[in-house]
Amino acid sequence: MNIKTIFQFLKSKFFWKNILLAIGIFLALFIFVLIMLRFITRHGEEVVVPDLRGMYLEEAEVALQNSGITFEVIDSVYLRSKGKGEITEQSPMPDTKVKKGRKIYVTVNSKSKKQVTVPEMRDVSYRQAKATLEALGFEVEITYKSSEFDNLVMDVKHSDISLAAGAHLEDGSKILLVVGQNNSDEEVTMPSLIGFSYSEALSLINGNNLVLGLADFDVAPADETEREEYIVYEQTPEEKVVCPAGKRVDIKLSRDKKKQRKSAAKHDEFF
Repeated sequence: MNIKTIFQFLKSKFFWKNILLAIGIFLALFIFVLIMLRFITRHGEEVVVPDLRGMYLEEAEVALQNSGITFEVIDSVYLRSKGKGEITEQSPMPDTKVKKGRKIYVTVNSKSKKQVTVPEMRDVSYRQAKATLEALGFEVEITYKSSEFDNLVMDVKHSDISLAAGAHLEDGSKILLVVGQNNSDEEVTMPSLIGFSYSEALSLINGNNLVLGLADFDVAPADETEREEYIVYEQTPEEKVVCPAGKRVDIKLSRDKKKQRKSAAKHDEFF
């Protein structure tokens, strides 16, 4: 095809009709796409996100009625200062503009209190024990008991029950610290513990303003019921010794009848 033929084709009505047709189709498609995007993105259909923090889930449902947006719980935390089940955080934040149909993701305060592990506090200074327990979220109370050692924690209790290290309590629980107080002027006479069970010996020790030190079982009891089958066959200090109030008393216990009879015979011979 020569140049003359090309110029003739460019000047022809057929060529320009096709050009105009292509432009028309392009404009139509462009306008159609704009309209569809406007419909799909719901341009101009924005709503303001309300503040759901401090509400309970039922209240949030009411607050979002007819708004075109919904919410979804994605996490829970435990905050002592907030109510159980209360919404603590949300995303998007309040006053944010969003499209209708958008979800608000919320975090709620747990309906069950956090469980906290009680550390070993016995033989720790009162100040250190109090600071540690309060930092963990416990409320600490104190009572004093005669002891050889001043201001050392002798026992840790909750609801009048001694707690073992590793016990779990709800956050904010009250803990009672039994703290030693050296009353050097007060003296007591050591009672006889030979032949008594563990609980009976413990009752005698506490009743005489003394403190249980080491309870040495020759074979570890399987449980508390079995523990009561053990009998004290040796004690330190021995009975009738005059000592200061709060003195620690060590006892040895066994279910072995031979040890028990030997101890009883020695006790009767001595006295």
